[in-house]
Amino acid sequence: ENQNRHYSTRVTRPSLGKILEVWQETTFDHLMLFVHRETSGRFSIAIEPQSSPANAFRSNDGLRWIAPDQKLSATWGISLVEGQLND
Repeated sequence: ENQNRHYSTRVTRPSLGKILEVWQETTFDHLMLFVHRETSGRFSIAIEPQSSPANAFRSNDGLRWIAPDQKLSATWGISLVEGQLND
């Protein structure tokens, strides 16, 4: 968590000098990450900010219940950064 009340996750590709950064407000206090490797050696990655853990509807862990007239909103975003990987 940083001073802007966001979480930040970085996926790096050092050989290309690329960083994919996903940021999310702390309302999204979980992150689902899925990686699929194809037989060709290529892979895909899916990153999804979430407000509760996986299987929350079954376990009831971390669910946020809101009334029909209430709203829950939060933002998240993705940035592609090029350059040196220093950290």
